[in-house]
Amino acid sequence: MLWWLWVFALAASAQTAEIRVVDIDGSRLEIVIQAGDLDLPRDEVFDWIAAQAKAVGVYYGRFPVKKARIRITPTDGARVGHGVAYAGVEPLVTVDMGKGCTAETLQRNWVLTHEITHLALPDQANSHRWLEEGMATYVEPWVRVKQGQIPSEQVWKELVEGLPNGLPEGGDRGLDHTATWGRLYWGGALFFFLADVEIRKKTNNEKGIRDAFVGITAAGLNAATQGSITEVLSAGDKAVGHPVMMELYGVMKADPHPVDLAAIWKDLGVSYDRGAVAFDDKAPSAATRVAMSKP
Repeated sequence: MLWWLWVFALAASAQTAEIRVVDIDGSRLEIVIQAGDLDLPRDEVFDWIAAQAKAVGVYYGRFPVKKARIRITPTDGARVGHGVAYAGVEPLVTVDMGKGCTAETLQRNWVLTHEITHLALPDQANSHRWLEEGMATYVEPWVRVKQGQIPSEQVWKELVEGLPNGLPEGGDRGLDHTATWGRLYWGGALFFFLADVEIRKKTNNEKGIRDAFVGITAAGLNAATQGSITEVLSAGDKAVGHPVMMELYGVMKADPHPVDLAAIWKDLGVSYDRGAVAFDDKAPSAATRVAMSKP
């Protein structure tokens, strides 16, 4: 009899959603783990979610919105799966999590951090989806660098391998007019990478793209508010003291604007060979690369 009660209790616990509310510097984050089986103790999952949210808040100067909900849905498998961020008065982030995920799996994964970073931008028109996806693609790994989750060398490797996907192909137009996967995610990331480098050069490495996002967040522009692409970019430019992003948008929004990545890597002192990156601290803009890499 007791054995059956024990089995019933386990089955019931697996079918009950758990909710916890976390305060992140005055922002209310409701974390929901849906009914379902997970090998990890749910306390560890809650702690992982809260840690990622806090890291995003540190990057943006504060958590981007005053309240939000993160919903985890247990699924089959052993990996973190699909994630989506929804804008609104109370933004929602949803992520699928495989039953067999380990603590190491969670620490290596980028999906949750990627989706939480979306909360720092207002919902954009379809023609400006590259702004949202490019921002999350570029910012997410730097958030994890700054919390010590991954080394900066990994980010440079991912940039060297990934940014070519964002370069215009034959027949492509500007970012506002080419909705391919490569242009949406990596073309958008290329925009923010170029802006980051240019901001640092104009400010003698005193500021970078992170300062622009701190300014955008401070201006109250986020997934719970309304704001056009020009309002967002202008707020970021104001924060760094130079119209870098608006000028870059002017040349990339309607025209292909080819970018010589090889020349940029040489200038920054980044080389790539057989899946590994190496750095030249004597390169002309090596100081910019070093400043970008600091945790």
